[in-house]
Amino acid sequence: MRAKTPASKAKRLGNRNKMTHMEWLKGRQNSIGASEVAAILGLHKYATPWSTYRDKTSEVKELTNDAIKMGILFEPHIYQIWSEKMQATQTDSFTFYTCPTILQHAKCERLTTNLDGWGRVEIEDSWTSGDSDFKSKFSESFVVEIKHVGIYARGDWNHFQETGEPCGIFLAYWLQVQAQLAITGWSYGFLVVLIDKKLEHIKIQADKEAQETITKEISAFWKVHIETETPPAPDALDMARINQIHSKEEPGKELEKPEALELVTKHREIQAIKKKKEKEIIKPMAAELKSLEAQIALTMGDAEVMTFGDDTAPVTWKTVKRKGHTVQPSESRRLKI
Repeated sequence: MRAKTPASKAKRLGNRNKMTHMEWLKGRQNSIGASEVAAILGLHKYATPWSTYRDKTSEVKELTNDAIKMGILFEPHIYQIWSEKMQATQTDSFTFYTCPTILQHAKCERLTTNLDGWGRVEIEDSWTSGDSDFKSKFSESFVVEIKHVGIYARGDWNHFQETGEPCGIFLAYWLQVQAQLAITGWSYGFLVVLIDKKLEHIKIQADKEAQETITKEISAFWKVHIETETPPAPDALDMARINQIHSKEEPGKELEKPEALELVTKHREIQAIKKKKEKEIIKPMAAELKSLEAQIALTMGDAEVMTFGDDTAPVTWKTVKRKGHTVQPSESRRLKI
């Protein structure tokens, strides 16, 4: 498939094919990619504003996630098969390309994208006026976004196709395509999904209201957090990463943080209420507790004990060893609030 930079209202930043993978990763730290938009908006299943902040401000590392690696490996093949299928089954004339160029929003300079692909369709229109027949041809360009997802997402995908309302991980993908459409100025794109060994797609129309929200929130995030080096608060999804960053405590280290007392007090109050209430409110309470725990753990860092300058009971975060019987022995830090 031929590589070609599309004519669009986007600015052109550089050719990804001329960069090493590490150069490309470092370059991504200078902007918010379309795939990161859902995380900034707090609408991603696996990423958050805090984790995105860490990605932009921490040392760049090579990808180690097998799912991401396989996605990168499979995407060109999925695109090739799908594009050939479209050309064989559609009455209009489709041409498909890959895009080697990093594209930047014309006004929101911190919003960028690397398109998986894009295409152009030649459409023939005909009409009659009086005794005369007329014909005209015009072309439209569109975005192509490729995803390889597991069978777990089949229910959400069916819902998206039937109702037009994205949910689950497909909400993040819908927002990604909206960001790409905002950057290019095009009116629609195709989300192509290999799911449950089946290749399917859905056409996504540009949503101007969503695009305005995206550009506004990306600009605000960069100004408020990145430029001032002020991280957003972590939430429940971030606890695993915080555990990786602070996997070991410094023995005997005690931290006095009066400003953290509000978080701890709120956690203890919710914990007390949660023990007395009915099951239907336990789930939202549990999510809030996890979010508070992530904030408290991040505040403690490598400290074993956190106090508050008064007689409030301290918080501890110490390594606990687990003996191996039917499982392998392990050790991890346990937060006690």
